[in-house]
Amino acid sequence: MHTVNLSSLKSNPASALRLAQRAPVMVMNRDQPHALMTSLADSGALDSSATRRALAAALVRDGGVSLIQAVRLADCDASAFLRYLALHNIPVINHSAREVVADLKTLDGWGAAKSA
Repeated sequence: MHTVNLSSLKSNPASALRLAQRAPVMVMNRDQPHALMTSLADSGALDSSATRRALAAALVRDGGVSLIQAVRLADCDASAFLRYLALHNIPVINHSAREVVADLKTLDGWGAAKSA
């Protein structure tokens, strides 16, 4: 296992990622363990399609990636991934009521301009 401190991780993240390809990397913050980095590609963690879908769905749920990025990570077609999200009650579009009203007004404006 390797260790890096938080400041060196911030200044040179590529170095920590290279280390993580060989062995787990403990990220230290003020001499206390803060995070553990490991390479998903080399560990075989992404070999399972179920794992890829679950990871992609969690990232969509938490706002970590766009829908298209998640579909690529899940390595399946978009309609299958959307069904997977629906089965797990993960919203694809997550807007507040204010944003929805603003979008509807914009769409109404576009429709009015198009018909004029």
